[in-house]
Amino acid sequence: MTILIAMCLTKGGYIYLAKYNNEVIGTVSPCKLSDSNIYDLAKMAVTEKYRGRKLGREIAQFAIDKCKELKVGPIIRYTAKRFEAAYNSYLQLGFVEIVIERHKYIEADVTVIELDFTKE
Repeated sequence: MTILIAMCLTKGGYIYLAKYNNEVIGTVSPCKLSDSNIYDLAKMAVTEKYRGRKLGREIAQFAIDKCKELKVGPIIRYTAKRFEAAYNSYLQLGFVEIVIERHKYIEADVTVIELDFTKE
């Protein structure tokens, strides 16, 4: 799998595309949240055809490594526990569930998880 940078975002962050077998199969966009050094792993997805091959985990790890390289963090990810495979992958990558007062999304089962490698 190859990861390509698609664009730098003006307010801080990047859009990355994952290419596999000459097809774009996924994306991730570490985006800076307002004036903080916190980044949200937004728009993370793998096309249906390539799900179940742990490529999403590779894409997430790539984004985490880039954030470490850029010395940003912590990283948060909005997810839902009903997406069990994805949720468990995030936990295996070192994310932990955190509590926030206001969620970005309305869905009742949305969970915020965080990876704070700045404390390492």
